[in-house]
Amino acid sequence: MTQQNCKHYRATAKVSVHRGIDGGPRMANVKIRCADCGEPFEFLGVETEGPTDRPSVDVKAQDLRVPIAVRNEVEPKTTKKKIQ
Repeated sequence: MTQQNCKHYRATAKVSVHRGIDGGPRMANVKIRCADCGEPFEFLGVETEGPTDRPSVDVKAQDLRVPIAVRNEVEPKTTKKKIQ
């Protein structure tokens, strides 16, 4: 099937996890492609090449990078904003 006539109904995700460099956070890298034609999906609404403490994407918006941690490594949230 060619990319031009594919409806992109089925997708596959590839996730890899990398340790942070020099004590930085672990990062999950996510890529999603059409399972039929291989066309990459783009992540929307995410900052490009942002800081490592929040999700970001590469310049093509096809590689999502998300900081991750196991539960005992995360500082508990002691304050919550009230929604008004």
